[in-house]
Amino acid sequence: MAALLYGLSGYLKTLGGIAAQAVSADTSSNAIDTAETPEELLLVANVGECTDGAYVVKVLTDDSETGTFAQAVYTSEEINSNADNKQIVATVRGFKKFIKVQVQETSAGTTGVVIGVTVLGVRKRI
Repeated sequence: MAALLYGLSGYLKTLGGIAAQAVSADTSSNAIDTAETPEELLLVANVGECTDGAYVVKVLTDDSETGTFAQAVYTSEEINSNADNKQIVATVRGFKKFIKVQVQETSAGTTGVVIGVTVLGVRKRI
């Protein structure tokens, strides 16, 4: 069961993401349906040690669960050995019905980065 947090301003619902793991090549989540949270997404990436290579976190979007997910609606700053052990938090808007989260390798590495990414759906109360 997905976590759901209620507050005076609305709610956050865990939609999916990428489980914490060592990444040394492009890694994507499964397609995530955003139909229940049409307003905005909150992306939280917990970045551990980056031993080599460089990476960005992207949110890709498409109208279909089996689409190409070629359109990026968010790209993080670069993660490398000079910018590791941190948390990236971003609000994402302008997405279609389905999204995928991707950790993209922008510079080759062999050991890579330890990272986990969670996507929360945000619905505001009116």
